[in-house]
Amino acid sequence: MKRIVSVFLAALMLVSFSSCRNGIDSESSSPDATAQAVNDVSTTPPQENVIKIGVFEPQTGDDGLSGKQEMLGIMYANSCTPTVRIDGKEIKVRLIYGDNESSPEKAQAVAKALVDEGVSAVIGSYGSDVSSQAASAFSDAGVPAVAASCTSETVTGRGETYYRIGFIDPYQARALATYTFKQLGIRKLCILATLGNSASQGLSLYFKEAFEALGGSVVTENFLPGTTDFTACLKKAVKNECETVFAPVSLVYAEKILEQSAQFDTGFTFIGDSGWDSNIVLQAAGKADARVYVSSYYQPGTNEKFESGFKAWLDSNTALKNNNNNGDDTVSAACAAGFDAYNAVITAIEKAGSADRQKIKEALGSVKLNGACSSLKFLSSRNASRSLAYIKTANDSFDGWTVAAEQKF
Repeated sequence: MKRIVSVFLAALMLVSFSSCRNGIDSESSSPDATAQAVNDVSTTPPQENVIKIGVFEPQTGDDGLSGKQEMLGIMYANSCTPTVRIDGKEIKVRLIYGDNESSPEKAQAVAKALVDEGVSAVIGSYGSDVSSQAASAFSDAGVPAVAASCTSETVTGRGETYYRIGFIDPYQARALATYTFKQLGIRKLCILATLGNSASQGLSLYFKEAFEALGGSVVTENFLPGTTDFTACLKKAVKNECETVFAPVSLVYAEKILEQSAQFDTGFTFIGDSGWDSNIVLQAAGKADARVYVSSYYQPGTNEKFESGFKAWLDSNTALKNNNNNGDDTVSAACAAGFDAYNAVITAIEKAGSADRQKIKEALGSVKLNGACSSLKFLSSRNASRSLAYIKTANDSFDGWTVAAEQKF
């Protein structure tokens, strides 16, 4: 297990982002700071009047690429709002990082380490399996946790303290299946999924049920974690005369699948879940000249203050290299979800007027905000109230997304 990393605030920004918390109910704070990691908790001097928020995210493993992007959204939000107001006092927010390494087997240990650090709340994780495994550790300790972008129903179904920013698998699977059948006119496709991954398998099942109910035909192909060669899987899709490949998989696999599809002169259309809403997919699709459609809860252009501020923040410090190390400042859905998750926690803390875990958990249920992913409120299930999915496709130059349709149920 990677060491828990302490993040403290440092005044490094040359640019002031005065409206970072656009639409948040509670009062904004001066955002002239950004987060900088140190190597070990023990090297950080003790601080008074600090409230700790855990960041439970993968920095390595299959979901490391997406985890880093989600962390960027959290870090940017922290740079915008580095303090919370409690009883009329400004209290510094200190982020405590725990790398779960995309590993369900290590998730509980990392979660318990964050709990032991005395965090008042937790954000994350990208990846449903690690979040589900950590749920009991957070619930047993009464620590409220806000999942940003993971989509499996099991996350909020376990324990009593998990909330979610994005949407759940049944909804986005139905939205994608309906669009694929009705708008794209696809009648036969291949589903390519990761064995042992609940989100990948769950999305595959829900998509298959919805697509077949509409009259479509499905061929299913599964692969083991760690697979790097998808040629055989793509050959099966060709052999079975599939028009499209639906692959609800991690970015590390999506990138390889798209790149390897270039050797097939089939004109495949690829369908991806919300995890594909990333610059990694855009670049890989551009290299393969592949048409790609993804579902998302984030629509570019709807919150100009967030997008322009986030890009300026990326470009003005070393955080840009973590935007999947490709040198661009594309805003991925995971970044937007991380930003909203942080602000949801901050809003709950201010509503609670306390660093007490139980009070924050109770306050989260009533949080409402206008964030990067549009308006947010939580249902009694602790899932976000979402009834709209954006179906996005890469633009002609593969350097951005355009909204092809809005699916509402």
